[in-house]
Amino acid sequence: MAFEKTPGSLDRYAGPSKPRLQVPTGVVDAHCHVFGPGAEFPFAQSVNTRHVTHRMSSCMR
Repeated sequence: MAFEKTPGSLDRYAGPSKPRLQVPTGVVDAHCHVFGPGAEFPFAQSVNTRHVTHRMSSCMR
């Protein structure tokens, strides 16, 4: 399957620079993606994964 850029999406930045920040050895990046609510922000029909809705309080345990 060939990659097709979504109309209106941004191109990659052609001139990145090396970050000046030096992080300590052994650190990791941990993050999450927050979606929804689905009724207000629906996924495109082409998205082949579905996400379960959770309350923020369930993520803060």
